[in-house]
Amino acid sequence: MESSSYGSSYVSTLQNPTVVTHAITCSLEDGTSTEPAVHLLLCKSNVVSVHSLTPTGIQSCTEYTINGRVSTLTAIKGSKSTGGERILGTTERGRYFILDHKALPPSPDSPGGGGVTYEVETLCSGSLKDPIGSDTANGHIVRTNDCLPTPLAVFHIYSGYLKVYQIDSSGALNPSTCYNARLEEPDGVIDICFLHSSSPSAPPSIAVLYKDHRDRHYLKTYTISLSEKTLKQGPWDKYLVESGATHLISSPNMAQGGVLIVGRKSITYHNGRTTKAVPMQTTTMLTWGTVGDEGNRFLLGDEMGGLWVVVVSVVNDVVSGIHVENLGDTCVPNKVAYLDNGVAFVAGAYGDSMLVKLGEERDQTTGSYLSPLEEYTSIGPVVDFALVDLDRRGQRQVVTASGSGKDGSLRVVRNGVGIVEEAEVEMPGIKGMWNLRKDFESPYDNYLLQSYISETRVLEITEDEMEEASIPGFDSSTPTLFACTTSSNHMMQITETKVNLVSCSTAERVDEYTAKAKITVASGNASGQILLAMGGGSVQYLKVDGGKIVEVSSATLPQEVSCIDLTPIDGDDEDQPSDAMTDSPSSKRAASPAKIAVAGLWNDNTVRVLSLESANLAVRLTVNLGGDTQARSVMTARMEGKTMLLIGLGDGQLITHELLLPDNADDPVTTANRKKVSLGTQPIGLATFSSGNRATCVFASSDRPTVVYSSSKKISFSNVNFPGEVNYVCPFNCELFPDCLALATENSLTIGTIDDIQKLHIQTFKLGEGPLKIAHHPETRTFAVCVEGKDAMTKEGEDLDTGYSVAFLDDSTFDEFYRHKLEPFEVTLSLGVVKLRNQELVNLDAGDEDDMVEEGSGVGTYIAVGTAVAHPDEDEATEGRILIFKVVKNENKTVVSLVTEKPTRGGVYSLCNVHEKLVAGINSRITLFQFRNVHGVSELSHEATHHGHILACYMKASGDFAVVGDLMRSISVMRFSKEGGAEKIVEVARDYNANWMTDVAVLDEQLYLGSEMSSNLFTLKSNEKSHIPEERTRLQVWGEYHLGQMVNKLERGKLGGGGEAEEGGEGGGGGKDVLFGTVDGAIGCVHQLDSLDSAFFASLQEAIAQKVKPVGGCPWAEWRGWCSERRTNKSKRFIDGDLCESFLDMTEEQQEEVVKEMNVDGGWDVGGKENVKIYKEIGAFEDEGGRISLTKEVVESKVEGIMRLIM
Repeated sequence: MESSSYGSSYVSTLQNPTVVTHAITCSLEDGTSTEPAVHLLLCKSNVVSVHSLTPTGIQSCTEYTINGRVSTLTAIKGSKSTGGERILGTTERGRYFILDHKALPPSPDSPGGGGVTYEVETLCSGSLKDPIGSDTANGHIVRTNDCLPTPLAVFHIYSGYLKVYQIDSSGALNPSTCYNARLEEPDGVIDICFLHSSSPSAPPSIAVLYKDHRDRHYLKTYTISLSEKTLKQGPWDKYLVESGATHLISSPNMAQGGVLIVGRKSITYHNGRTTKAVPMQTTTMLTWGTVGDEGNRFLLGDEMGGLWVVVVSVVNDVVSGIHVENLGDTCVPNKVAYLDNGVAFVAGAYGDSMLVKLGEERDQTTGSYLSPLEEYTSIGPVVDFALVDLDRRGQRQVVTASGSGKDGSLRVVRNGVGIVEEAEVEMPGIKGMWNLRKDFESPYDNYLLQSYISETRVLEITEDEMEEASIPGFDSSTPTLFACTTSSNHMMQITETKVNLVSCSTAERVDEYTAKAKITVASGNASGQILLAMGGGSVQYLKVDGGKIVEVSSATLPQEVSCIDLTPIDGDDEDQPSDAMTDSPSSKRAASPAKIAVAGLWNDNTVRVLSLESANLAVRLTVNLGGDTQARSVMTARMEGKTMLLIGLGDGQLITHELLLPDNADDPVTTANRKKVSLGTQPIGLATFSSGNRATCVFASSDRPTVVYSSSKKISFSNVNFPGEVNYVCPFNCELFPDCLALATENSLTIGTIDDIQKLHIQTFKLGEGPLKIAHHPETRTFAVCVEGKDAMTKEGEDLDTGYSVAFLDDSTFDEFYRHKLEPFEVTLSLGVVKLRNQELVNLDAGDEDDMVEEGSGVGTYIAVGTAVAHPDEDEATEGRILIFKVVKNENKTVVSLVTEKPTRGGVYSLCNVHEKLVAGINSRITLFQFRNVHGVSELSHEATHHGHILACYMKASGDFAVVGDLMRSISVMRFSKEGGAEKIVEVARDYNANWMTDVAVLDEQLYLGSEMSSNLFTLKSNEKSHIPEERTRLQVWGEYHLGQMVNKLERGKLGGGGEAEEGGEGGGGGKDVLFGTVDGAIGCVHQLDSLDSAFFASLQEAIAQKVKPVGGCPWAEWRGWCSERRTNKSKRFIDGDLCESFLDMTEEQQEEVVKEMNVDGGWDVGGKENVKIYKEIGAFEDEGGRISLTKEVVESKVEGIMRLIM
């Protein structure tokens, strides 16, 4: 493949970060009360969300992203006019911003089900960077004091310096007052706080907690001189504090302006003159938060997940006592935020975050003061993951090894919508299905009618079973075209020749209507309206009146009718399917008559909207489909207050329009917001149903079944995780199977419930110990998980048994059935499922060991584990092992056996497969092993070794090659070959940049993807076809991109369709797609674009960056540019998918501005008639010069298309 054919890499986040990195309590103006309400601000990497406290938990109000990884968040006082607090934030790139949250009027469509939402305004933003200075070792520290006559904010982002800003009356930072003040402690600053004085004339002072080069900890104070723009000697003398102190806590109400010093063994109060300390159980406190407004109670979270309370007793402005108590266990916290009424939020560092209630008395059973109220899912940090097909349905899921210590877990992440199967019956040949009831007002369906090629059958639901039945008034000897229950308590059946009307109470036929010609398609509804299509375009409109079927009107359309729909859609009260599953037994079913009908025509590729109120079914709208494919199904549906027209085509494409219905029935109907999407390759059928929140959804049945729904007034699509093609669907809500769908495939009928409609579904299996690696053995449906034992986190001492082991779990139940414990001081470094050829050797001469011949061989799938022996006195492992496990599944149980082990001179950091042999990265060496059996004894035999790495931490194989990610020396490509009968490993090319790698992936034979420690992604391209020898040995840097999150795992493949990946994930579906998992609990996809799409999305991201002002004011180009300790570069050949996808959430005015910017030169030269045709099919316009002019609809279509592609 030539380099010119390579495009850009499209990076999209499938699951936003889930680890809460910052949590603060604040009071934002909510527009509904005179006093600001209590709010919780959560930050997950660069995603900030605003929540309000409700009686049942916290409710999401608003979410937005910052162009930068947030390093600090602080609430500061706002202006007197609003009363709400402002939010001061900084990013790791040295940017600051202040945000104001303005309440918008409540809306039923807003997040949180109608709660207050916020418009976020950036009051000010800027850079804190200086030409000189090194980043602080302990992260950014930002402290504010808005109780001063001149409110201040101080920033410690460079070692040895403090940057001081004044906060003006509007609540913004005043850049003209900024100056740098030098700290006497160049390194080792641990924490900073303001000292609060009772005297308003006292100069502002700060306390600094730091450690010196001997690891001694001190408290020192400074006075901030605003006039001299410097730091002066503070009011207190330098004070030696407990070694291991981590935090300073100050409060305006703290006695005599003192501070609390949080150590590992004590909590100490100090005010420069007096000191009071209280001992506590030895632990390291990770975070703290203030309880209430009194300023004398604090919550602290420790490294083991313990939540503590500290109460400072003050009498006459003198500290009389300090009370410290452990309240109970929670998750290991990143942050702790107290809300109100005894409720606190604990942000999980290694597991789910928690909302807890602080009780007044200990629980007698648990001994805890804490009552968990709610848990909030976090899959981070994603230490490792496997891409598997758990359900054997061709749909792949990500199974993550997440968290650490007691918060460790496995998480199953699925995309699309799942079907939970309740029953399955072998019923081949179903051609249509409808649900029927014995009473229209009944909350439950009683019958499921199925139509076949020459007959009709009925299943009836009794108390505890489903059995075949008959409805005497129906014709069972002919196929059914449509059936429903009407509001007049009749059941209607339409066949190819007649319409049968049957009494619900007697099941006897009360009337029938014989058609004038053969009926080809038909539709009806609960109000009793009927529409029949017959040969020659003839259409007959009937209705049920007084128990009789009467003719109303008729018309002749210009072509044969291919499909027809009669769903009532008029009025906002009709935002439900006409036959939807109801909310409760008392729900009143709607039976409003339809005012329009929709018919698709065979030959002219149009859809006609017909007026049922006119005498001749007048055509009020003709929709041209374009192309040469006819409509095979049509449907109208009410979604979030909009009337939608959905058209399923014969080639698997779906067209949607918004129908604009005028009040005057004589006026024409118009459409807006046309979209055309490809859902599959087979004809699409459409059926409405209700989702969990009772909103109308449409099930599009095809070879790739899809749910169509509306979210935030936008039509969205979600794949259905169901094996094979779905031919027909109908809602089926019976007592035996409530709130279900009936799905017909070619050979069976399935009844099941549908998952909540959301982007991803996450299922949790808690381990109680930290998972390190995970691999899946598909033949025996087994997971192997390397875990760090519980003992390693609860015992102290040098001679510590680390407790590492390999656990084997059933992949359907996640129950552990076997565990292999490692030796003392032995740790797991690598794990993989490998295919090895077992070379069977025999000795022809028992006395001559060299006289060995191969008798036979076979390929087996094994689980390989690489370890290292980590002695406390060694910096680098000098010994390790390779363990080969065989897993065999019998009828009753699964058996795991250790087939062989191979001692190694170093740690086994990576494992992969080449030529059905095992490749191991052992310290700085790449070693090839042959798996063989000598006289019944299995062993790994050394075949070849390559030296030349620092640590070969990561390897992925493809064909004859393996790509190696080195600890410090970026990526190299190794070739495995035979020369003269001997195996040989040769370095083909390498990247000579110094990148500290976190993983690698093979995109194709010439393009490689890498992730490194500074949260960057990059692609490298080989130059093996170059005529210059030096270029052939050098990997060219093809693309660079700052992701903003450190990636722990790269795996070839994608969520959803495609079989399970081969070893290393390099043989599975997904083309060149690569999934990644991050420390912050995000899952994303890197998708390779061709040159045409690369140009389009590059233009889109640049236009959005130019025209849409980002929240926080941080420049997008700076955010996504490569950034490491050594260098910074602009991003190249990478597309920010999250930015491009934000186009769908913009207002129409913003979208138009972006499209105008993309068309700034008047049009696009897309190159070639075929490319022009592609764009014209999705609505673009071609000018006289053959260039393409984009529209808002075209851009929406392109963005939605790639979102479906990567999911």
